[in-house]
Amino acid sequence: MEVVGKGNPRPYKRLAWALGVNHRIRFLGPTACMEAVYGSADILVHPAIYEPFSNACLEAMACGLPVVTSRINGASEIISPGYNGAVVEDPADSVALAHAIEPFLDPKVRSPAAVAARQTAASLPMALNVQRTLALMERLVHRSSE
Repeated sequence: MEVVGKGNPRPYKRLAWALGVNHRIRFLGPTACMEAVYGSADILVHPAIYEPFSNACLEAMACGLPVVTSRINGASEIISPGYNGAVVEDPADSVALAHAIEPFLDPKVRSPAAVAARQTAASLPMALNVQRTLALMERLVHRSSE
């Protein structure tokens, strides 16, 4: 398992050591080469405690990774549980998180979910996002001028 991102990994390294799984986890820290990380992964687990919409989830899906995240993450709105990933209600609920991850350990489940994740991401191109954002701004400007 690889853990990628900013922040202080010391408490997590201590926990991994205490649980006897430190040899199975690599803490990479921030990286500028996420495509290599996504390319070597089977699934993205992102139990966000606050996230309006995680770009990491959309990037991972574009790379064909099923995503497990929390309801708190706005990206959960594009996750169809069992289809392209899974969503847990409470990011601190490790039992629910483990249950959400477990099906994707099976390649027979993970493979079609990977295809679905990629299709989901492809249906949300940046140009469409910009177009919708501009249309919303124009409607708001129009309303304020009435």
